[in-house]
Amino acid sequence: MFAEHTKTCQEDSDVGDAFIKEEGRPNLLNDSEKDEGSTRNPVTQDYDPNQRVVSYEQLSILNLVVHPIWIFDYVERRMRWANHAAIEVWNASNLEELQTRSFQEISNAAAHRMDRYIEQFEIGLNVSDQWTLYPTGAATTCHINLSGSKFAEDGDNKHFCYLCEGVPLMKEELIEANSRSRNATTSSRGGSAV
Repeated sequence: MFAEHTKTCQEDSDVGDAFIKEEGRPNLLNDSEKDEGSTRNPVTQDYDPNQRVVSYEQLSILNLVVHPIWIFDYVERRMRWANHAAIEVWNASNLEELQTRSFQEISNAAAHRMDRYIEQFEIGLNVSDQWTLYPTGAATTCHINLSGSKFAEDGDNKHFCYLCEGVPLMKEELIEANSRSRNATTSSRGGSAV
């Protein structure tokens, strides 16, 4: 169901090519600490990513959002939840059908990327990346913002799941994104774009 990274010049699927961003926390360093070159991490300071726990009941409000949002459990290789827009993207008739689908077959490269995401979640970071999904065999490319989230219902067995906000890309956007990627890769190698 999950495909490799869609950048045409991508030779490996390392998460280093994904854009890793802060959790949206304000910079916690005051001006004197900035001047002193403090090594405190403003993203994780006073923030415990393990406190990011949601319940199924809380998720229902996300059905009002127009962007597809889903929660994928990488550990259990199953879809935990999806809003109405995500059910459409995943080409499912309803949430129950999507939750019963098998996600056991994940390529080694995709698994490596997903392992790296967990490492980012554990220090309070989000990841923004592009994936091509193949729900029921039809390709859908999405820009996805991923955050780590745990389920309250898991009790003592809580683990990070992928809270995904997907934005499906249109054909024109894909052509433009691939062109930019090709040009940037060619330029960084000292060549010229064709």
